[in-house]
Amino acid sequence: MNYSELDYDNFRKLELWGAGKKGKEVARFLIEKGIEFDWLSSNDKKIGKEVYGVILKDYISALAIGTPQKIIAVGSMDYNREIKKALNS
Repeated sequence: MNYSELDYDNFRKLELWGAGKKGKEVARFLIEKGIEFDWLSSNDKKIGKEVYGVILKDYISALAIGTPQKIIAVGSMDYNREIKKALNS
């Protein structure tokens, strides 16, 4: 994974969308690189929980906040559609 080397802009907020297997892999990478991020999920069971020292937030609340960089790390096609719809609205 080389996102930080290619596209990371440390002057913009970074959001990681997804707290499943893919999201956790990306989160570990970002943490190892010392990159701060907001971790977002649509899973009510995960929102508010701390994983790897980061509190998961509801992605809906993040939609109104500026133009952050986003990493979408979601395997579920249903959630992919939900996220795409949310981002396009």
